[in-house]
Amino acid sequence: MSKSILTSLIFLLFLPALLIAGGENNKTGVKDFKVEIIRYYFGRENIRVVVTHEQLMCETALSLNKKDYTLVKRILTSEEISDLKDFLSEFPLDKFRESYYNKGVKDGMQISFTININGIEKNIYVANYYIKELGGLVSEVTKLLSIDHLNYNNKTVSAIIEK
Repeated sequence: MSKSILTSLIFLLFLPALLIAGGENNKTGVKDFKVEIIRYYFGRENIRVVVTHEQLMCETALSLNKKDYTLVKRILTSEEISDLKDFLSEFPLDKFRESYYNKGVKDGMQISFTININGIEKNIYVANYYIKELGGLVSEVTKLLSIDHLNYNNKTVSAIIEK
């Protein structure tokens, strides 16, 4: 068998795999990502959720009594990864400032986001301020958890501001 025929056969054997892999990457444009969300309690880290294109990790009670500390870590399903990639492909990462403060509230909800999509990273700190797109991100991440530890939504932030 000639070298060119062998090369053609090998190419034809791997063509379906190349098309499938290429289709997935081109569908969303998101190849890899990492989202870290930290909720603070009295100025100290209390809850940390990290989601990557492979796994989920959630730590709670970081700054409280260590006996209450919990760690959940698991591999994401391909469907969960696909859903997150779809969401992040439309996420307006370049839109956000570094920080958002509601100066009318002395205490309340502080939360930070470190979002990395395809190597582009943004750090965002939010204090008693609701941002719809970040709320949507938290909602997507919360779907992966058994309990909504982060509780970042318009209703919760509005209740803090109204106090």
